[in-house]
Amino acid sequence: MKINTKVIYSFVIFVGVTYWSCTKKLQPEAKSGHQINKGWDRNQYFPTGIKSIKDSITSVSFFQTARPFYLEMKDSRSKKCLDMLQRARNEQSLVNIRLEGNSGKIVEVKFSAKQSNEIFRRSVNITRKK
Repeated sequence: MKINTKVIYSFVIFVGVTYWSCTKKLQPEAKSGHQINKGWDRNQYFPTGIKSIKDSITSVSFFQTARPFYLEMKDSRSKKCLDMLQRARNEQSLVNIRLEGNSGKIVEVKFSAKQSNEIFRRSVNITRKK
């Protein structure tokens, strides 16, 4: 029995393309078009002007409840904010985070609760904005 090599090549290419397209769809993406991968690097996925959360981000808001919860990195850590993050992490939910840099550029990114917890853990000080 002779096996046609064109059929085998076609099948291999088909499987490869299908696998590639399926894995691309599974990755969450930020609204700005920057991809958030599992090994999240806090300095990698922001547009120009927003490079480091510690140095450049001036305000952060994250939307876990119906009402936006605005946070500023200025005075002291807000217990309410940390409680909300803990609850989000327990529920394994996604958190929308709005980052605003010194340049005025804004980006909204959807993070997993674990990633958002890392953002707030590394940021200096967080308080509730009035």
